[in-house]
Amino acid sequence: MDRRQFLSATPSLVLIPASRSGQPVIGPSNPNAKAAISHSFATVAACLADTMLCYSEGIGRVQIRAGEIVEAQGFHYQVAASVAGDQHITTAGGVKLYVVPGDAGFNVLAFGAAGDYSNLTGVGTDDTGPIRAAFKAAMTVGLPVHLPGRQYRITDTLCMPNADYKFSFKVIGDSGNSTRIWFDNAVPKKNMFYSDLNISYVNFEDIELLDRTPGTSRAIQFVGTLSGGPAWKHLFKGVRIVGFQEGARFDGGATIFTDAYQSEVMFLHSKFKNCRKSLIYNNIQAVNHQLIGLDIENDDVADASEKWPMIVFERGSFINHLGGSVIGYGPYVSFTYPGV
Repeated sequence: MDRRQFLSATPSLVLIPASRSGQPVIGPSNPNAKAAISHSFATVAACLADTMLCYSEGIGRVQIRAGEIVEAQGFHYQVAASVAGDQHITTAGGVKLYVVPGDAGFNVLAFGAAGDYSNLTGVGTDDTGPIRAAFKAAMTVGLPVHLPGRQYRITDTLCMPNADYKFSFKVIGDSGNSTRIWFDNAVPKKNMFYSDLNISYVNFEDIELLDRTPGTSRAIQFVGTLSGGPAWKHLFKGVRIVGFQEGARFDGGATIFTDAYQSEVMFLHSKFKNCRKSLIYNNIQAVNHQLIGLDIENDDVADASEKWPMIVFERGSFINHLGGSVIGYGPYVSFTYPGV
């Protein structure tokens, strides 16, 4: 068990040791953790909706101070200073809170994600905001984002911006069959995930990404240009990308002379399914990609007439595909000679 303390960029945030569930360790090894909890809520939603806790005294209000610990739904939060600007969540009453991470990192449920989407009814909470907040927290301290086995609905792009990027991080689900993120979007080729310049070593593991309106969106876009430097060595492990207009796109600069490194990316035991284009390479520096045990499978009836291309080289590149299955009517590889 990792019992390190984590410090944010501001010295006001000092997180106590936590268990894998995100709870402070309560027991003989840390007998003061339970006593440190000053207020408890049955659910995260109740905590977010609370207007009783406040930084100053008042009628019908309960004063709370920076550094105190709040509990909700088994998760724990450290109260930030009233002037803090780096809090993870804020209650309806204006109390700013930092999520205490567990050994598995930042659980998106602790940020208020519901994970209640039903693909049968098309109904579910928009979890864009909570998941976005978890991403920012994770990139700041270099911890994973954990999405427990549920179905999540997002409606806007989740960015991995250079401004938030301090350390590499992981996005981890419980499995590709239980952790599913649906992109509820109607804008053609809008990104579900976007990785900015200089963002490297991003890992996605055991997650399924799905386009709610098949053939509309792009699952993920990586950009690497000389103006930003390399953005490389990403890992997709046990990831399923289903039904997108474009699966994963690797872009460079306006011309081949401004492309920057996007090399050494690995897809391991992953799958693209019924994407109109699965992998798109538009960067001559996106080389030495390892596709190990990667499936590209198109069994949608529309593929018979539209013949969806699978791996598309819009500029020169080099990849290795070892193992996995390739099923569909369209070309396995298509290539366009790069213009200057």
